[in-house]
Amino acid sequence: MELVWPERGLFLLAMTALLINAVAQMAAPFLLGRMVDRMHSHPDELLVTVMQLLAAFVIGSFCVFVRANAFLAMGYRIVTTLRTRLFHRLLQQDIAFYDVSKTGDLTGRLASDTQALQQVLTAQLGQLLSNLLQGIATIVMLFLLSWRLTLFMMTVVPFVALGVSAYGRFVRQLRQQFQHRLAETGAMAQEAFANIRTIKGFGKETLMERVYAERNTQCLHLGETISFATALFQGLLGFVPQVAILLVLYYGTTLVAAGSLSSGVLTTFLLYTLTLAMSLAFLASLVGEFAGALGASARIFELLVRVPAIPPAGSGGVRLPRFDGHLALQNVAFSYPGRPNAPVLEDFTLTLRPGQVLALIGPSGHGKSTVLHLLQRFYDPTRGRVLLDHTCPLSKVDLRWYRRHIGYVPQDPVLFDGTIHDNIAMGWADDEDDMDAGQDRRSGDAAHRRAASVREVTRDAVIAAAQTANAHEFIMEFPLGYDTPVGERGLALSGGQKQRIALARALVRDPRVLLLDEATSALSSDAEAAVQRGVARASAGRTTVVVGHKLSAFKDADRCAVIVRGRVVELGSHDELMDKARTPYGIYRRLIEKQLVSADQRKSVPVSPRSSRD
Repeated sequence: MELVWPERGLFLLAMTALLINAVAQMAAPFLLGRMVDRMHSHPDELLVTVMQLLAAFVIGSFCVFVRANAFLAMGYRIVTTLRTRLFHRLLQQDIAFYDVSKTGDLTGRLASDTQALQQVLTAQLGQLLSNLLQGIATIVMLFLLSWRLTLFMMTVVPFVALGVSAYGRFVRQLRQQFQHRLAETGAMAQEAFANIRTIKGFGKETLMERVYAERNTQCLHLGETISFATALFQGLLGFVPQVAILLVLYYGTTLVAAGSLSSGVLTTFLLYTLTLAMSLAFLASLVGEFAGALGASARIFELLVRVPAIPPAGSGGVRLPRFDGHLALQNVAFSYPGRPNAPVLEDFTLTLRPGQVLALIGPSGHGKSTVLHLLQRFYDPTRGRVLLDHTCPLSKVDLRWYRRHIGYVPQDPVLFDGTIHDNIAMGWADDEDDMDAGQDRRSGDAAHRRAASVREVTRDAVIAAAQTANAHEFIMEFPLGYDTPVGERGLALSGGQKQRIALARALVRDPRVLLLDEATSALSSDAEAAVQRGVARASAGRTTVVVGHKLSAFKDADRCAVIVRGRVVELGSHDELMDKARTPYGIYRRLIEKQLVSADQRKSVPVSPRSSRD
């Protein structure tokens, strides 16, 4: 009802046209019956009756046009609003929801499920109401003409009602299964397209085709079952009205022969019976469509009413008068929602000091990236807490305000289809955030404070961020510069270029805290050096957390924290952790020594003449 209320004007217009059309439809059989009765007794009135019939047909046709147009427009508007709300609701869900949801299933609900609803609300809702009203009005007219004949004809109605009810339940379940299978198939195709290089690299095109064909065949089998059930139901339902007409003819002729009914009334009754039969047949044909729409709407409203575990950004909360970048994790324990019995962090305590660089080091899968997720409040700890400025729990803070102060560069940065400028500008905070956060920016960033008053980030701010990220030079080498398209997911750029653009995107908002998740782990030496220079510039004056495995990523950090099995086992500066007297069996020192030995071995490998020529 909430979605329909804004379109109440169109709905009232459609219902008015529907009522007038129903009256016109009901008038036609009555006028035809009167023509039969007066054909011989009052032939001079035939022309008047014909003109009345013509007027009824014209008025009815015009009302059909008005009704159909109003319902179509209303349906499109409602579904557009619904699709927008659903997308908004999906964006509000917490990260844990996406951990257990398939992207293809979610896009399927946005596309195919809303399309099923749109089909019903646009083309079929008007037909449903029209035929329903016409059927009710026809039954009333039949009772007025001959209640005996009507009751005799209505003996078939209970069987029709039971059949429609059983068919509706059966088809609704099948439609839900079909939509679910279709979403799974779409998710598989989307995953294949997103990883097409891996598929081709391993020569697995045939395997993916076979898997897709199997899932598509499952959809086909469900579709065939739905088609068979629909055809059987419509065939049986088409037979029932014909039986009803035969009953009317048989019993009606006996009443005419007995003088209880005139020929004109019987003709009118038969025409109304045909009208009722057509209305019931059309309503029956809509049962399957509405059953599918009910299944689709159940999937949609399941998402609309879902409450995220972490309130979405903009839900309100505490906004500190000043945030200097001090963060602390105190006695934190955490397990991912999809793996509740596999703890990632245990009794984890760590402090981020304002303006310092903290490096997180340790084996893969031991909780380093998880720390960054908790600092952004993608998840809440299962035990313990995250504090801002010593006293304020992160769970009480306004997330929109807080994330305005966070810059994040993931290990595998994702760029959006657009230009380099668009991708860097995406990191810019919106007006509301800028106005709220402008008062506590660093005093040296007057240019940023002035830019906060405009709706869109300026080119100068984008260039400044790119220069800090060591990206400006390679961007200007492109013929279109900052207007260069990056392609879908940034495929037109190299790994190092994407990393530096992602770093610029994080810096354009001038964050208090910068989080870097293995930003150079998969890059060549030259690309790594370029990114590291950008990181060094970006870290100046900011609280920075760097996750990495290479010495180059953390040798200049103010402090290094070694994380093993979800706990901080060593903490100190590079020199402190390398001091044999302090850490004779130090994990950090052994890790560094292994890297240095590996580097020396690579340098000592002689270069063959063939490789030198290559």
